[in-house]
Amino acid sequence: MILAGIFLILVVYFTYRFLLPSATTPAKVIKFAPAFVLFGLLFLLVALFSVSDWMTALSPRNLSPITTIADLQKLTPSGDTSIRVLLVGKAPPIGTDILSRFEMIDGAVELSLHKNFVMIDAIASETAVLLGRLGIDGLVAEVIYFGTVESYFSFLERYTIIPILTIFLSVLGALITWFIPIWQLWQVKKLNHAKNVME
Repeated sequence: MILAGIFLILVVYFTYRFLLPSATTPAKVIKFAPAFVLFGLLFLLVALFSVSDWMTALSPRNLSPITTIADLQKLTPSGDTSIRVLLVGKAPPIGTDILSRFEMIDGAVELSLHKNFVMIDAIASETAVLLGRLGIDGLVAEVIYFGTVESYFSFLERYTIIPILTIFLSVLGALITWFIPIWQLWQVKKLNHAKNVME
């Protein structure tokens, strides 16, 4: 979403800086207005997707940590639906690229890695948190975080600053984008009025 926002900023700036100055009459400025309205709506779309990113980033806080295989086996996924799980166990060796098991209190659970799997091993810890999905095919790990559940939740709160900033900047970008043709129209009318007075 950040890249989409930057792209929109560049497009709006190019239109404002190089195309809009050629509009020297109110009618010509009004012809540019739909483009700026569209760009503003696209900024709001970026903000909407950023809200989704923000909610997704905080969603693990709603899960109850599972520490034993016995508790994990109580969950039974049905059909094609998978269950999101938050497991707490022993941290795998740092630098491990290929994981096939996650150690818990009462044994190890077999797992496969999601295509966008992330391992966050910023701190040395004996404990790790695994965020994943339990389906009929087994456990798929999405994230392994080295540390406690509390430190993982704290990390998520720090990470959410990115979507929050994107939301704020996108809404601000929409408002500025919508204001540009109004400002230009006012400037053109003011200039035309000054020319008429001079004549």
